[in-house]
Amino acid sequence: MTTLEPTGKATEMLLDDGPAARHADDAPDDTRPDRLGVHVAWEALLAVAFAGALFWLYRSGSPLSTTEGRDAVIVALIPLLLLATAACVTFRAGNVNLAGGAFAAMAAVLFAENTRNGVAIALLIAVGVVLIAGVVLAALVVVLRTPGWLASAGIAAVILLWLHEHVTLAQLSTAPLGRLTTSSAWIWLIGVAALSIFAGVVSALNGPRHRFAACRRAAADGPRDRATVWTTAAVLVGSSVLAGFAGVWVMWTAADGAAVATGLDPATVTVFPVAAALLGGTSALGRRGGILGTLLASLLLATVMLLAATLAWPVSPLWILLVAVGAGLVVTRVVETLGGPRTTAPAPAAPVTEPGQAPLPMRQPLGDRDYDATDIDPYRRHDLDTPR
Repeated sequence: MTTLEPTGKATEMLLDDGPAARHADDAPDDTRPDRLGVHVAWEALLAVAFAGALFWLYRSGSPLSTTEGRDAVIVALIPLLLLATAACVTFRAGNVNLAGGAFAAMAAVLFAENTRNGVAIALLIAVGVVLIAGVVLAALVVVLRTPGWLASAGIAAVILLWLHEHVTLAQLSTAPLGRLTTSSAWIWLIGVAALSIFAGVVSALNGPRHRFAACRRAAADGPRDRATVWTTAAVLVGSSVLAGFAGVWVMWTAADGAAVATGLDPATVTVFPVAAALLGGTSALGRRGGILGTLLASLLLATVMLLAATLAWPVSPLWILLVAVGAGLVVTRVVETLGGPRTTAPAPAAPVTEPGQAPLPMRQPLGDRDYDATDIDPYRRHDLDTPR
């Protein structure tokens, strides 16, 4: 009886362990740390640009010249920084949450409508509903494996449509609620800035970075384990809760409904977090990012937008944000090119020897004058084996 042995493509098909194994074979080595030099350099440039824009704004007769004006600017900046921090973390996990602005608007509406029952009840309802929406988003991503941007964009569209049909943000009133004092605005800003820096430091550690790399591969339909699933779900739910707190902050600190409508403009609160995260050096492909980048980019963008309003530039703030998104995509390519792990040269292969035979010494090239016509070259094995 003749036995047929598979050859060629048939052998490859039999030895193929499936797409998960192929992804595992192609997966990069995540044990080596990323290079942070490119992030340090870029964050230094962002700091210089922010200092220049702030100085220009201060000399232009902006609201920063008065204490009340500075407090108002800080109060308006805090929710934007919260949204940017939430978007930055989801970018690192490879599943960006584009519904942050919609979650903030929904939380603001729910908080305003329930303040008659007390601040605690209103806060619990607003954050609780946003938490449930975040769980739904996480389920779409980790169970149905829907891309994060698509699932969050769909949820955001549903929420914004509901707000458009049933609620007008400009009609919301905070009269029954005692407003937060803005005299301690600096303390709140430092706390939110510390949260952003803490997120950057934790994400740069080896363990979280390795887990974010696994989330990045899983987002590309790669293999995943239980820890990757839970990490992705926790990041999406946590970012949704942060967005809910941002909406509550806008509602709680607003003087009237017009301030609420301005602070929760759907286009601004959706594009600003994405622009700040990308411009800050967070890779759009996931995993990689700096430490201070999101904070500095948020401050820079807010300053430029306020400068444009102060000097009456004929440009919409949304155009500024869209230009920042384009620049952030360029930064992503630079980060992916220069911020990856250092490549190491492969180790030299060991010399192949025949059984019972010592390996040949390293060959030292010599000139022709050192060889005689009758010499046998020991590096030509057939010269030794050929009978004479």
